Amino acid sequence: MQGGRFWLSVLAVLITSIVYNLVVHGVILFSLYEAHKDVFRGPTTEERNLLYLLHLLAQLVFALLFVYIFTKGYEGRGWAEGVRYGVWVGLLIAFPAAATVVALFPLPFRFIFIWTLSGLVWTVLCGLVTAAVYRGPRVTWTT
Repeated sequence: MQGGRFWLSVLAVLITSIVYNLVVHGVILFSLYEAHKDVFRGPTTEERNLLYLLHLLAQLVFALLFVYIFTKGYEGRGWAEGVRYGVWVGLLIAFPAAATVVALFPLPFRFIFIWTLSGLVWTVLCGLVTAAVYRGPRVTWTT
């Protein structure tokens, strides 16, 4: 494993993921969340801080696993490889999550559709970032 590229990729995906999710969920979807706030948890400030730390930990785990799995199949084919990987991971994550949300919460189709589409865009963007940072010759893992 080439540690430098790996850890730089993890950091880049982590930052991309945090910023993207803040923009999408904190700005773009804010009005939808407000319109359906009775469906979501209303935590106290202390709980909110703990939940935000849990969310950051989840983002870190996502970045680590996302980059690790990418490197296992890395072919050195540039940005298209990142897009392809992002689409597959997005399909793996976004659509099952959407089906679960539909089953558990009384939210309108528009909300779920935007949520699902934004999840797919998120993983494709992370795939592009990973491919851009990890570019170069194929790397063979030694563990």
